[in-house]
Amino acid sequence: MTQHPCDRLAFDRAVVTQPVWNRFDLARDVTGIADNVLLHAGPPFTGPGAITRPILNSACAAAVYEGLAPSLDAAERMISSEEILLKPAQDVNVVALLAAVVSASMPLHSVYDA
Repeated sequence: MTQHPCDRLAFDRAVVTQPVWNRFDLARDVTGIADNVLLHAGPPFTGPGAITRPILNSACAAAVYEGLAPSLDAAERMISSEEILLKPAQDVNVVALLAAVVSASMPLHSVYDA
């Protein structure tokens, strides 16, 4: 298998890192996101109708957790009307896993490369 030079460079950089756990921080303190913003993995959605069901389910649960919505149904309506916004996590240097979302008061691990 032939590897693209960019993939090789990324791999070479990854294997020499020395990740060090630093502390926990709240997402709002690290990213500056507003309370009505939820972060998700992957590229931005083209609109509320394009949000995949697994991410939408996680977003609804996070909205209830944050106190943004009183129920999962209300959260879904607020996401559909864009009262609650979803943005790509990588745009603010956060890693979100698969269908998980990150909300403003969720604690995040802060890690740096020694």
